Amino acid sequence: MIHLIDLQTWWNDLIKFFQNNGTDILMRTLIALLVLIGGHYLIKLFIAILRKASRIKKSEVDRSARAFVISLVGVLLRFGLAIIILLILNVNLAGLASIISAGVLAIGLSLQDLIGNLAAGVTLLTSKPFVTGDFIAVADKMGSVRRVGLIHTALDTPDNQRILVPNKFIINNAITNYSHNVTRRGQVRLNFSYEYEPDMIKNMFTELINKEERILENPAPSVVVFGFNEYGFEVIIRFYTHVNDYWDTLFVLNETVIKTLKDNKITPSTRTWLVHEHRNESD
Repeated sequence: MIHLIDLQTWWNDLIKFFQNNGTDILMRTLIALLVLIGGHYLIKLFIAILRKASRIKKSEVDRSARAFVISLVGVLLRFGLAIIILLILNVNLAGLASIISAGVLAIGLSLQDLIGNLAAGVTLLTSKPFVTGDFIAVADKMGSVRRVGLIHTALDTPDNQRILVPNKFIINNAITNYSHNVTRRGQVRLNFSYEYEPDMIKNMFTELINKEERILENPAPSVVVFGFNEYGFEVIIRFYTHVNDYWDTLFVLNETVIKTLKDNKITPSTRTWLVHEHRNESD
């Protein structure tokens, strides 16, 4: 019986509250709903205009940076819209601030890796160790940069696979940017026995590389005797080519070297291991 009386009292208080404040609550709710709908479409329109304007200035801002900034602006605008709606609904933001602070702390502890990736993404975009289109290698990951996102960097591998590399992983490892310089140096290493004259080998390879059009004259290519040991000497062919021609030039040069050696009946040396068997006299 006591519970029924308490329930009746609570119901009467609720009816009285809406009788006294119903009009105000209804108006605030309607205004908040209109602001939510209008704000949503205004943000979409602003983002679309910002994205279109960013495409006009392609030379000034990298595509990855533009996508990152536009995404960040969208998140901040929607957060601001949520605050405005709460103010319209007359929500006490002082109490909400403490709740948000506790929530942010809890979320921060549980999402340390996510936040670390976000911070790493900002670092990548500000320091710019690479830009969209560069071919990079990070630890065992290698590919062409397609996009630097809030959390991941998208790479297209040489075998046309899309991989998403966490930004924190990139920051914590050495980055090799193969596209940063206009030219790239390549080399071919071969070993020969002492039955061949080093000058003859060098002249043969020098004539070979001078015929390859994609090998640059400046810096000049070279053929050097890099070292020697009891088995023979090592020859290195060094050359420079435009970064976009590197792999094609290297593949063609390897094939040409093999053909030239075969035509001249020259065989590169390989290390031979001599195994001596020792027997005891009793055997």
